[in-house]
Amino acid sequence: MIVFLVSTSGCITIIQSGFVGIEKTWGEYNPKELGTGMNTYIPIMQEIQSVPIKTMEIAEAISVPSNEGLIVGLEVSILFHYQPDKVSELYASVSDPLNTLIIPFTRNIVRDQIAGHTVKDVYSTARKDISNAILATMREALADRGIVIEAVLLRDVTLPAKVTQAIELKLQKEQEALQKDFELISAQKDATIRITEAGGIAEAQRIISESLTPAYLQYEFIKALTANDNNIIYVPTEANLPILEASRIG
Repeated sequence: MIVFLVSTSGCITIIQSGFVGIEKTWGEYNPKELGTGMNTYIPIMQEIQSVPIKTMEIAEAISVPSNEGLIVGLEVSILFHYQPDKVSELYASVSDPLNTLIIPFTRNIVRDQIAGHTVKDVYSTARKDISNAILATMREALADRGIVIEAVLLRDVTLPAKVTQAIELKLQKEQEALQKDFELISAQKDATIRITEAGGIAEAQRIISESLTPAYLQYEFIKALTANDNNIIYVPTEANLPILEASRIG
C-alpha cells in the first residue's frame, strides 16, 4: 500500500510494513528496493510501485495424467514470497511474476511429477513424497528469480470415475470380510462357551452318579416317605429293596 503526499520538491510515498517499493526512472527499474516508511520521488520522471513481500498463496485446479494414462484432478496450493532484495531485479525481467512464472511453473512441474506415479500413489501412499518433490523442483527453478517457495500442498484429489468405483467396491469387500471375521470369532467364542458348559454339566453328573450308592438311595427313599408319615415299617429284603407296611389305624 502506498500513501502519496505532495511537497514543493516532489512527492512523498509511504511504503507500509510487509511491502517494498520498486522505483522506475524514465521507465527503467532502479536496482535498489525502497524500504518501509517515507520515500520521495519526482513525478513524471519517476514512479514507485509497492510490492508485497509477505507470504502469499495461490491455488490451482489442475487435471493431469498419471503414468497409467488416467486423468487425475488436483487442487494445488503454493505458499511463496518474494525475496526483498531481489524484487526490483525480478520485476525488471518479468512484469507479472505470478502469471508469467509461478503459475506456469506450478502446472508444468505438477504434471511432470504426477506422470511418474500411479493413481494409487497420488491419493494414498506417495502423496507426501509427491508434494515434497514438487516443492524441491519449484524451489530450484525459481530461487534465482528471487521467488521463495515455502510449501506445496495437494489439498484435493479427484479420481477418475472408474477408479472411484473400484475403490468403493474394494472397501465394501474389505468391510464384508471384516464382518465375516467378526462373526467367525463370535461363533468360536460361543462354541467354546458351550463346550465349557457341557463339560461342567458332565462333570457334575459324574460326581452325582458316583455318589448315588444303593444304600444312599435307600436312605433317601425312606427319608422322603417318612417325612410325612410316622406309621411306616421298613423291612429289608434279600434284594436290599424295602418293604413298607403302614400300621393299621384302630
